[in-house]
Amino acid sequence: MCRAALVTFTLPLVLLAVFDGGAAASSGHSPIPAFIHRTLRAVPFHSAPASSVPNFQSVGAVVPKADIVATAADSSRLHFGLAVYRDLMSATYPAISNDGGATWRIDGPLFYVAAAQGPNTTSSVGSLGPHGAYFWGQGGNFVKLTTDEGAHWWVSGFAAGVDEVRRTHGILRAVALGNQVQSGAFQAFLYESANSGMTWNLRGQLRNVTL
Repeated sequence: MCRAALVTFTLPLVLLAVFDGGAAASSGHSPIPAFIHRTLRAVPFHSAPASSVPNFQSVGAVVPKADIVATAADSSRLHFGLAVYRDLMSATYPAISNDGGATWRIDGPLFYVAAAQGPNTTSSVGSLGPHGAYFWGQGGNFVKLTTDEGAHWWVSGFAAGVDEVRRTHGILRAVALGNQVQSGAFQAFLYESANSGMTWNLRGQLRNVTL
């Protein structure tokens, strides 16, 4: 059932409705889309074949520091970053540094190519403890992550995209978009993951967001 509630998180986020089992339903709010599922699960993430990507960058390739556009770290030594090759259609890859950000190398599969993979938009990175990181982009449909320094990659899909993803006190929270309700405004729903993004549970409906 659905009960009205006011819950404030560090983000801060205010829940308009909290879902407590059974089918998600709306109480005085805009109808909940069928694509807003109660539970989402990550699946293994693999890159496109190298032959299909111009100037493909393989895992381990050195990345010029100038191409690192965002970083995150939970330790002074190991840093995660986003490498964006602006002269190669803004091809975006995860990157890793083992020396506090002095040098970087490609750490995983191709995330995004401008104009060709809009839903894969990836522009932000956050840390998942000392050995992991999560990557996402506002309006993009996917949250990609690793928990073992890039040895394995996982991805969770959000049908209409995400507005924000944040980790606080060991919990990952994603603001998932719903239907557009008016010009520039979209429904918003809060998902939480207590296992580093492997499973996401629908927490409730938020105030509409404007993109």
